[in-house]
This record gives sequence, C-alpha cells and structure tokens, in this order.
Amino acid sequence: RHPNNSLALAYIKRIREKGYPIETIAVERIGARFHDARASPGEIASATAIRNLLLRSEREFAYSLLPDASSRILKRSIESGHAALSDDRLWRAVRQAMLRASPGELSDLAEMGEGLENRMARCAYEADSLGSFVSLCTSRRYPAGRIRRYCIHMLLNLRRDASLKFQKNGPAYIRVLGANPTGRELLAKMRKSATLPVISGAPRRKASPYAGEILRFERAATEIWETLTDSPRLKAESRLVPVMS
Repeated sequence: RHPNNSLALAYIKRIREKGYPIETIAVERIGARFHDARASPGEIASATAIRNLLLRSEREFAYSLLPDASSRILKRSIESGHAALSDDRLWRAVRQAMLRASPGELSDLAEMGEGLENRMARCAYEADSLGSFVSLCTSRRYPAGRIRRYCIHMLLNLRRDASLKFQKNGPAYIRVLGANPTGRELLAKMRKSATLPVISGAPRRKASPYAGEILRFERAATEIWETLTDSPRLKAESRLVPVMS
C-alpha cells in the first residue's frame, strides 16, 4: 500500500528474475511516511514536509529537522540564492512548453500514455499551479509521480524513441560524483577493469555519439534547474568536479 514498499518489491523481483548475486536486506522506515506533510519538532520528517516548511519560509524549523551537515549545506545554498524554493517558475516553464507543443508532440513524449496528452493540454489552461495541474491530471491509471515525470520529459524534450534507446542500450559511462578513501581505492581498480568508461566530469570531447546524447540530457537538466534559482550559475555543470572526502 505504500510506494517505498512497492518499489522494494519491484527491486527484489528484478533481482530474482535476473539471478543477480545481491542479498536484499529490509530496512524499516522510521518516522514520517513517504509524502507525509506533517512535521513535529524532534521527529524524523519526510522530504515533502521539509520542502513545505521552506515554501512557507519556516526555514529554522526545516533546518532543525535535518542532520547538521545537511542543514548547513541547505542554508548556504538558500542564502547564496542557489536553491529552487518555489514551484512557480517550474510551473511557468512547464505550461509554456505544453502550450507551445502540438498534440502530436505531446503524445510522442517518453512514456506518455494513450490519450493523456489531451487531458494534460486541457488541464494546462485550468490549473493555476504545478500542484493543481498534477492533481487535475492524476487518476488511478496515472499517479501523481508519473505526471510529474511527464513534466520533466517535456522540459527536456525527451522523446519516446530516445528513451527506449537509452533503456535498451543502458548507460554509456560511469560518472563519479564523490568518493571517500575506500571509494578512491575502488575507483583505481574500476579504471582498469570496468566495462564502461569512468569519468569525473562532463567532457565535451572524446565521447562516443551515444555517450554524447546522454551527456547532453545531463547538461540540459542542470541548466534548466539553474534557471529556477535566484542566482543561476549557467555552465557550472562543465566545471564541477567530484567531492572527495
């Protein structure tokens, strides 16, 4: 009945179907449930509850619900204008992309369900926020999470053919986001034995055409997210390096 449990079962099913040598261990979720909007001092809150507090400018309360290291990072990002604290900009971008697209272009989006494009196009006129748009489009067949994915596919212009190709061919590289000393030892071995290229940044050259396609989507997603902040750092993706501890 709960999304995280369903996801865990899907993972276990896949592991058994493929015969992967992976041992699964069930870890009980403590505190708030997935998407639980309630928050109480001293208790573990959901990400949804923390985001709602930030949207209501109850920042100190939100910080108190996070580990100290996480709250420092979040506070620094907010104070520097590098945090997306409102859905309004995202909704404007999504609606603009939707109103510009033809029904055929909407239906060709990755994973788009038959006939849903007409409902989404109609709701784009009726909704006054991203939340209300998702609610209007949500049904038993199309849950809220799926509607939100369609919105991102639309912003990225991720088409059905490209999505199917990525799913069929799999990843083109392994990108390192960060590592501790143990991770660095593993990376040293991986660079010699991994079947995929191990990269530490977002190279623009020496990438295969297929890898280049995936990298373009990575860059596009980052640039779009940057435009949702108060102080966008465009092209920052190309300068990022892994976090090493």
